[in-house]
Amino acid sequence: MGRARQKKYDKLSYGLVTGIMIPLVIFFGIYLARYSEIPVKDYLINLWQLKVTFKILSLCGFANLMVFFLFFRKKMDKAARGIIMATFLYALLFLLFEII
Repeated sequence: MGRARQKKYDKLSYGLVTGIMIPLVIFFGIYLARYSEIPVKDYLINLWQLKVTFKILSLCGFANLMVFFLFFRKKMDKAARGIIMATFLYALLFLLFEII
C-alpha cells in the first residue's frame, strides 16, 4: 500500500468503524457458515436464551486485535486508536448488559 493511500485511511473514524464492523461481520459469518438453515431471529433468540450472545460477540472482538496490529505495523496510528476505541466500546457495552 502506497504512503498516500495509507495516509488516506489513517483516520480515527476509519479505525472506529472498522473496529465496530469486524466483530459483527464475523458473528454473522459464523451464522451463515454454520446455522443458515435457522432464521436469524430464531438464532438470536436461542443465543439470548442460552445466555451466550455476548460471550460469542466478545470472542469475535478478538479479531480487532489482528487488525490493530496490522494498522500498527503499517504506521497507521490514528486508525489503530480507532480500533482500540471500538474495542473499549464493546467492552463497555458487555459490562452494561452484564449488570442489567
